[in-house]
Amino acid sequence: MHEEKIYICSPENRLVIKPVKVEFQVENLAVLSTGLEQGETLVLTDLVPAVEGMLLKPFQDSDIAEQLKRQATGEAL
Repeated sequence: MHEEKIYICSPENRLVIKPVKVEFQVENLAVLSTGLEQGETLVLTDLVPAVEGMLLKPFQDSDIAEQLKRQATGEAL
């Protein structure tokens, strides 16, 4: 998250910056009540500069996905 905004990769591989509402945060995990829709591709990389509409080259990092899954389920504690 970046000041209560998230980065989404659109179906056209363009950056979309969306506001979110954070219900609570623990370490590097946040529970959002609004802003992220099912099926959207969340950008985890810190983009500098982050320019709305910029072209992205998305890839799925299975190691990060597994780490986040373990943290979310409490297995990494």
